[in-house]
Amino acid sequence: MVKGFKYRIYPTVEQETQLAKTFGCVRFIYNKMLAKKIKLYETVKKSLSKTDCNNYCNRELKKEYLWLKDVDKFALTNSIYNLDNAYQKFFIEHSGFPKLKSKHDHNYSYTTNFTNNNIKVLFHNNLVQLPKLGKVKAKLHREFKGKILFATVSKVPSGKYFVSFNVETENFKLSINNNMIGFDLGLKEFLIDTNNNHIERPNIRNDFSNKLSSQIINDNQVIISEDLQVSNMIKNHNLAKSIQDVSWSEFTRQLEYKVNWYGRTYHKISPWFASSQICSDCGAVNKKVKLLSIREWTCEECKNINDRDENTSKNILKQGIKELGFEVAI
Repeated sequence: MVKGFKYRIYPTVEQETQLAKTFGCVRFIYNKMLAKKIKLYETVKKSLSKTDCNNYCNRELKKEYLWLKDVDKFALTNSIYNLDNAYQKFFIEHSGFPKLKSKHDHNYSYTTNFTNNNIKVLFHNNLVQLPKLGKVKAKLHREFKGKILFATVSKVPSGKYFVSFNVETENFKLSINNNMIGFDLGLKEFLIDTNNNHIERPNIRNDFSNKLSSQIINDNQVIISEDLQVSNMIKNHNLAKSIQDVSWSEFTRQLEYKVNWYGRTYHKISPWFASSQICSDCGAVNKKVKLLSIREWTCEECKNINDRDENTSKNILKQGIKELGFEVAI
């Protein structure tokens, strides 16, 4: 299965210069070969194959225009191949005839191929390595595993740069286990789970979310949380900044796509379920503990002393298991 992964990149001034040069060379080759194709067809009614065009570029144009050697060779080849695809579509599918590319078009891109480990994605360092550019800072918000086939670097009209990877991935199913976990997300502490782990709020959010979500999925077959309505919660101006800073959405998003890869189950219960008001030991309801200021309370029925967050996580797990139709004693 081939999947696409797109990230924003932050090139240095020197790397921006190299990118501008590559975008220009790609446009130059496309226009040069299009003009040659048109002239050949008009004069002798023949066409050049993409292999012929690529050979002409390497043997003739790079000698005449030495600056073409300064950019990624695969970017030039792929520009020629893209032109050939457009040309073939015109004759076979009767689509629009290829047009010359203008330097005034503010959408720029080029594609390069993976070979001899020339493209790398360093998730833990938030870096991507690309031919002729070296290591470029990136916002790697989503991790993948698989074989990179090619990468497309682009610049949009706003001036932002992106890289998209086409990756041949597999479904890396983990060994099935019997572990189940529920967790409660908070502002003071990021996460409290049914194993009584209290996870502090992160400093580096993306790396934190990636590592913690991977650990939870690796250790547990079934994962349960509340379905937090973050978009509604941030309407509370007193909490909006804290909620955005703690990045719940990014963490749960990573859990959601990783469970599909690794063969796990992630279920969210309703945010209206009174998980904090139920004694996880006996099931008695205590509506007096609605206030967030109450961090610990004693059940009037069974006298169990409940830590608010630990108790909530246990109730979340129980409700999730019930909704999934499992019969497990907790």
